[in-house]
Amino acid sequence: GDLLVERDAWFEREARFMGPVRLEGPTEIRSDLLVERDAWFEREARFMGPVRLDGPTEIRGDLFVERDAFFGGEVRLDGPMTRIRGDLLVEHNAFFDGEVRLVGPITEPKHATSKEYVDDRYIENRVRIDQARADSLDQYDDNRQRIDHARDESHALHHENRVRIDQARADSLDQYEDNRQRIDHARDESHALHHENRVRIDQARTDSLDQYDDNRQRIEAAQQSLQAKPAARVAALANVDLQNASPEIDGVTLAAGDRVLLAGQANAAENGLYVADANGALTRAGDFDNANEIDGGAHLFIQEGSQAGQGYVLADLGENFELGTGELSFSRFTVDPTQSLELGNDLNVAGEAHLDGPRTRIGGDLLVERDAWFEREARFMGPVRLEGPTEIRSDLLVERDAWFEREARF
Repeated sequence: GDLLVERDAWFEREARFMGPVRLEGPTEIRSDLLVERDAWFEREARFMGPVRLDGPTEIRGDLFVERDAFFGGEVRLDGPMTRIRGDLLVEHNAFFDGEVRLVGPITEPKHATSKEYVDDRYIENRVRIDQARADSLDQYDDNRQRIDHARDESHALHHENRVRIDQARADSLDQYEDNRQRIDHARDESHALHHENRVRIDQARTDSLDQYDDNRQRIEAAQQSLQAKPAARVAALANVDLQNASPEIDGVTLAAGDRVLLAGQANAAENGLYVADANGALTRAGDFDNANEIDGGAHLFIQEGSQAGQGYVLADLGENFELGTGELSFSRFTVDPTQSLELGNDLNVAGEAHLDGPRTRIGGDLLVERDAWFEREARFMGPVRLEGPTEIRSDLLVERDAWFEREARF
């Protein structure tokens, strides 16, 4: 682009400028110089190599050119001294305001208006025209041969393509008929398969509805059996006469309607949850008198006696269990401030729950209808529903849904 130097400029090697050049201080270039656009030299300019300036040039100081100088545009040299040691060629006007010293030869061309110049140019142009005509005729014959050859090749290629098109049309018709037959066959197979699948889907829907009803009954029975049973007033860990129970069990005087847990009968099939009548006889409780109502994991708490506050959970019953002949075994679990609470199934607490143990783990549902406190880590494998204020003072992990009806503090 543009070059502007406001002070001295030295170029030790070749200099080439594609845009305008303006040098306002003394300039010395020790190798070739080429400027393709305008050039201004405000002060002395010294060029050690050939100079080529293609645009208008103005030098306001001395000019020294040690080799040839070519000026493609108008030249204005305003300095007191211009010295060029090689050839000087100026294609446009030249203005020299000071002394001009040309050391190299000066050749003056023929004037463009002289007869000698015109004759020379005529002969030269005549020779060029004759040569161009001869070249044109040779080129014409060559082009004519190429055109004829291209036409013959085009005709041959047209015939070949015509044969290919006719063959492709015949093949296409054959392929169309073949595809038509395949499509008809595929449609027939699709209709047959659709009918077959329709029959299977209808049968599967019927089977699914039957299975759904069966599963629904099993789920409802399992849910009923897994729910925490209402608390028993007292628990008997030794054998008790069912027809004539002592008026007092574990220090608690029974009243009609009291729920009693028998967990130590000599015949383990008699274990279970009972209700006392006015005559001291014990009969199975209404929520524990059918095999469909109970299952392993059913649990309850004891209200009075030496087992007060203790929980008992029913062991797994195994397959084909029958109430009255199959053995029932209960295990005790304790909600103790110094122990962990671990349940494999649901836990329902109708009142407040205050658990101080180092860890609480419940594998089934947890429902607390009033306040709940967990002093240490609590881990719940099933859904949790806490309807009163809740405070958990250590880690909490709930693997299923969690509901907190009131304030929750962690």
